[in-house]
Amino acid sequence: MTHKHKRWDNTDLSAYYENVPPALFQKYSIKGGLEEGRDIHLAYPYFANAISVMEIGACYGRVIKQILKKGYKGKIYAIERSKRLFSHLKKKYDGKAHLINADIIHFQPEQKFEAILWLWSDISGFPREQQLSVLEHVSSWLADNGVLILETILHTLAPKNATLVNDQFYMIESEYGNLYGYIPSEQEMQSYGEQLGFRNIKHIHYYTSTDRERILHIFSNRKRSSIFFES
Repeated sequence: MTHKHKRWDNTDLSAYYENVPPALFQKYSIKGGLEEGRDIHLAYPYFANAISVMEIGACYGRVIKQILKKGYKGKIYAIERSKRLFSHLKKKYDGKAHLINADIIHFQPEQKFEAILWLWSDISGFPREQQLSVLEHVSSWLADNGVLILETILHTLAPKNATLVNDQFYMIESEYGNLYGYIPSEQEMQSYGEQLGFRNIKHIHYYTSTDRERILHIFSNRKRSSIFFES
């Protein structure tokens, strides 16, 4: 069996995210040019007036820091599965954001959010056959007229530390464990948005401070129900 056909899912990434020190994630962010928050700068106009925003995969707190720096006045919620990273977040942002230690697959919030942010290409942590269904689940957290903002790298550019690349699949081998990913193309993201019933879909290409091209995907104005998911 080759790695191209290896069966994996998001739970296979748990050990990696539990083992990597928070400071190393920040080092990766700096190296990739994400630390200064150009993604947040571009996304902010779409949620600046939202009553609440949910960040998926809060990691070491990069996005929370940038949102606070922008002067956002609404409620910030952030969900992180890793216990190690969650402990780090609690020390830095407890009282500044509503922090949740849970796996998004099994999480269903009691309230709806006007905006949801899922950045740093985290959707790539799910295999292609699961990406649409997890986006449907996350979209169910949105309030009416809410906006879902995702971010990916170009599907033609694998992570620089990838040890194996086959088309849009990649694997990263490290002392902390293996990381698997599938990078959706802009066309796939467009299709996901359409199938989820979003009427307005935008793809904003931008460059990080280290000249890595990435894409923000803005999904908004969702229909109350999608034909795709009717049983």
